[in-house]
Amino acid sequence: MVKFKTVLVAIYFLFLNSFAFSDHYIRFNSIANGILDFNSLFDGGNDYNFYTCIGGSCGGSLIEQFNEQIGYLQYLSNQSKITVEIYEQYKSISKNRTTTIYDFIDLLDFDKLEQVENKFNLDCEEFEVLFKKKSDDCNSLDQDALNISSEVEQFINDFSFVASKEELSTDNNNKLKEYYDKTQNILKEYENKLKEVNSKIVSLVSDEKNRLEKERLEKKRQEEEKKYYAELDSNFENKTKLFGVQLTDSPDNYNLKDKRILKEDFAGGFYYENTTNDYYKRNFNIDVKDIIYTLEPPIVNNSFYSYQIIAREFDEIKIITDVIAKAKLINKGFEGCDEFFYPIKEALFKKYGFVLNEHFNVMTKNKQNIDVVLLSDCLVGDTFSVDPYDQLLSADTLHLRLRANISEEQFLMLFNVDPDNRNKVDTDNF
Repeated sequence: MVKFKTVLVAIYFLFLNSFAFSDHYIRFNSIANGILDFNSLFDGGNDYNFYTCIGGSCGGSLIEQFNEQIGYLQYLSNQSKITVEIYEQYKSISKNRTTTIYDFIDLLDFDKLEQVENKFNLDCEEFEVLFKKKSDDCNSLDQDALNISSEVEQFINDFSFVASKEELSTDNNNKLKEYYDKTQNILKEYENKLKEVNSKIVSLVSDEKNRLEKERLEKKRQEEEKKYYAELDSNFENKTKLFGVQLTDSPDNYNLKDKRILKEDFAGGFYYENTTNDYYKRNFNIDVKDIIYTLEPPIVNNSFYSYQIIAREFDEIKIITDVIAKAKLINKGFEGCDEFFYPIKEALFKKYGFVLNEHFNVMTKNKQNIDVVLLSDCLVGDTFSVDPYDQLLSADTLHLRLRANISEEQFLMLFNVDPDNRNKVDTDNF
């Protein structure tokens, strides 16, 4: 796990203890353990005192302070005579020295670098969780962190050795600047490499997450599709029969009593003409008819007295689209209808899962996905009246109808008719 080894500057900082002079007047501030700030020789009262006494116009305690100041300057600069020019030169050297030391100490504040490392480590851990192995790039950065830590520690040692010297010189300042630059460069290179590799790791993790999410969604889609088609198959097995008559089956498979061409759809709503034959003749030039049959169904219910089916037919192909049953109500009107139909509705739901007026899809044996619905109406005989009070008060017959809403496209395929054969307006031959 990448973790840069933090090395405190104080490890090799030594206490400055070689001055032989009394320090009645000069006080050196500590920059760090063992490293003193020599700027106090040139600041405030000491600076004023130097320029007062250098001209020979001081005495008493001022001359004592001046002599102590000169002694330190001679010791730190290795200059036997301190002139104004030398004083100003070493004032500048001292200030540059202090600035470099403080900059170096700030450089060793690894909080920002640690944040970059922490993010890198978290992303490496996430990579390992996703891919079940550790990234080679993460392993490589582990070793780099150790190597860089060792180099930075050596630069700190070298820097602290020079910084803790009891002297002021341009040469020392140049060395401090050199160690500062080396440390800054190696830390910056390490941080940049961390970010570069981390960007690669993040990209790989993101791609893998996206792949896994797509895989999850595809698996979910397949499961939902499987469940959907299982439901379609189940619906076909359980919810496409009424009294044993199967929707989409051929009427020839049942005990038919009589038949006639359906001219009026008397059980599907208010009176209207059936236009199936006319529509297919005009649009496809084929003779398609809706035929209504009366039959004796495989299952006879004592409460119902009439059973019919509607089949759409073309040539030898016959497809049952509706199963219709009628029952006489015990009591008339809508209340009598509710009283009669409620137990029937409950039985159909419990046995087959039917919910009145609720559409559902089924998959037929020839792989047609069709819409099916169970409808009911309480009418006066077979008649839909425009007067609502007729049904409210006089309804005496329950009409139960299971309908397959097969689309035109599906019928054409079942009838082996090419939909491109639809009649079109000729816009070419003029």
